Amino acid sequence: ILTVCMLIAGLYAQQPPSWEMCGEIYPTIHRVYEIIETSDGSILAATDANASPTAVIWKSTDGGQTWNYVLVAPGNYYKCYDLEITPSGRIYAVVCWDYYGSDILIYYSDDNGTNWSLLPQPRIPLKVIFTTWVQINDIGLKYHNGKLYIWGPYNSPPYSPGGPGHAECWFYDENTSKWGKWDFPFSYKGSVIEKGPGPVSGNTYLYLGTGVYGGRVIRINEPIGLLERKNSNREIK
Repeated sequence: ILTVCMLIAGLYAQQPPSWEMCGEIYPTIHRVYEIIETSDGSILAATDANASPTAVIWKSTDGGQTWNYVLVAPGNYYKCYDLEITPSGRIYAVVCWDYYGSDILIYYSDDNGTNWSLLPQPRIPLKVIFTTWVQINDIGLKYHNGKLYIWGPYNSPPYSPGGPGHAECWFYDENTSKWGKWDFPFSYKGSVIEKGPGPVSGNTYLYLGTGVYGGRVIRINEPIGLLERKNSNREIK
């Protein structure tokens, strides 16, 4: 009997995990871009604004069975592309309408996503910095050591201070409430930004995913901390 029980237990352990459908967020939503768990165990979902009202962030406190909207976008066609939670529990969200020259808005919440406020824009608005000839494809956020990094499509006229083939990664400093940027001598664009280890042990590096053919990943060749010290006197606002 013991042998049979052990065999049954072994077979059960080898079975793949099962999946179940949670509650529907809203009947007319087309896409969910991001899902995170907050510090109080709630779930936040970032979506398009194809709802009434035009909500782009939804919250569930019962494991995804029911959802209530917590952030309404300024209008139709907006999307919340990314959510980023910090060690303090603050949550950042990027909301924009994917069309040339449209707003790129950064929101933050300090109460697990119930209430949201707008982050101040840099002197040059984000919608001018991260734009393309046609539309904004996506915007990515990553938080590290008190700074929120933003990576998106490369900039085009009317804003192109670096000339042709110029890209930028901007960051917001929570301690000074100022914006800064890093310049890159290439015309890549993308939306994926991540941090991780690199060639020097014990340091953290930024990795940028690009949208060029071949799917290139770029690692900034200096640790984040060193770059931050170099750029401490280059804050924009």
